[in-house]
Amino acid sequence: MANGIYIEIKRRILDAEEGSICVTSDFTDIATTTTVRKCLGRCVLNNERSC
Repeated sequence: MANGIYIEIKRRILDAEEGSICVTSDFTDIATTTTVRKCLGRCVLNNERSC
C-alpha cells in the first residue's frame, strides 16, 4: 500500500501548478504525516520533481 501512496503523492505533485508550494499536511488525507514525509524524502533522493 505504501507504494500506492507514493504514486498518489507523486501524481498530486506533478498535477500541481508550476511553482506551487506543497507541505506535508497537503497529503495527510491519504496517509499519516510520517508516511508522507518518507514519500517526499524518497522523491528527493530520486531527484524527482518535488514541492
